[in-house]
Amino acid sequence: TITATATGLCGTTTADKIITVNPSTGATTFTSGAETVCQNAADGTYTATAANSTSIVYSVLPVEAGVISASTGVMNWDAAFSGTATITATATGLCGTTTADRIVTVNAKPILGADITVFQNCVDETTDLNPLFNTTGLTFEWNTPNPGAVPPGTYRLIVTNGQGCSDTAFVNVSLEVAVWTGAISSDWHTAGNWNINKVPTAQTHVIVDNTTVNECIISTSNAAAASVQTKNGTITKIENNREIIISGSCATLPTN
Repeated sequence: TITATATGLCGTTTADKIITVNPSTGATTFTSGAETVCQNAADGTYTATAANSTSIVYSVLPVEAGVISASTGVMNWDAAFSGTATITATATGLCGTTTADRIVTVNAKPILGADITVFQNCVDETTDLNPLFNTTGLTFEWNTPNPGAVPPGTYRLIVTNGQGCSDTAFVNVSLEVAVWTGAISSDWHTAGNWNINKVPTAQTHVIVDNTTVNECIISTSNAAAASVQTKNGTITKIENNREIIISGSCATLPTN
């Protein structure tokens, strides 16, 4: 309160002036948020405080690093980004603005690539999983004790690099069996005529069922299969000098 006192020959008068002295905005300090993450890490929250602030706003550079919520500090990392990012907290108060930076190292993760499907030729075969992915310089773990010789099934591979970043891939090992349904026509080369909705290849074991309406005809082009079984009462025709090439030589054939 500032008081002015006036004095004259005939008395004294006063007046007061109320002054509000606002505090300065304190230094901005980060209180949480990782300084090292792996590429494509899960969302993380960055939090900062500053004395006497009325708001704190968050931002990130470079823009390729991802998107951060300006109000909550939740960071959504871009899946393709690795390198160094800077997260900035800007605190604003009644008497000024202060900022703080948090430097974040985003370590690159190993990239295994897409999941793989392997079709075995015969029922009693095994598959070596080891050559399917490049694990050079990485520690790796399969979810099977003998990845060098596995039967049909789904297998998981986890690899980890020197920075502790990991990637996961799956291998589906199966015996592809296609049963003729003749649901659309008599054409072997129509995907909808097979229960797998796919035209057989050299890795497909074919079963021509005896419950179908349309007979199975190969006429427009040559066909391929790992094996062909025809049930009693079925008709399978090869016309126009076409061929069906059988690639398998299996002691045991799959059943329907």
